[in-house]
Amino acid sequence: MYSRIYSLHEDIKDKKSIILLMDEADLSYHPKWQQKFMKSLVNFFNEFYNEKHVQIIVATHSPIMLSDALKGNVVFLNNTLANNLENTFCANIYDLYREGMFLEKDDWGIIGSYASDKLKYVMEKLNNWEKEHKLDHLEEMKRLINCIGEPIIKRIMQNRIAMIERNMEGGHTNSMMSSLIERLNELQPEQLDEVMERIKRK
Repeated sequence: MYSRIYSLHEDIKDKKSIILLMDEADLSYHPKWQQKFMKSLVNFFNEFYNEKHVQIIVATHSPIMLSDALKGNVVFLNNTLANNLENTFCANIYDLYREGMFLEKDDWGIIGSYASDKLKYVMEKLNNWEKEHKLDHLEEMKRLINCIGEPIIKRIMQNRIAMIERNMEGGHTNSMMSSLIERLNELQPEQLDEVMERIKRK
């Protein structure tokens, strides 16, 4: 790319201004190269075309590239959604993914659709746990939750599992107590007195 731009040096030596149009300039670049792209490009023009007025117009889908541009210099294809962004320059790339790239908020906005569907499935199962109350579902949910890489989402779901398990333990205790009371009620008065005496001695 730089060789191509430099090869035009002689052709444009009499020009005072340069407009460089780049469509998907970062395409196929590793994120680390995307981080360096704009700085490298500006430095290149400052070194070889410093006597000219240069305007660079870049089309991109990269939030990393977007974080190198002032919002006033950015044209969004959906201005309504982009208005949620206070600025693009030095912005968090995850915010730029969600807002700058118009990812749907009801689709988690930060993960792939397949993973998003799995999260919705887990949440639905956890929310309907009281109705279904199936232990195999709970173990399945635990396995899926353990695979989640995003720590906040993972913690929320683990807390929900822990709450369900606490409720299950409480339900088990209540069931035992009810059974014990029923058995005590079946005893004759003298048998009940004997049981009470044993409890006192212990």
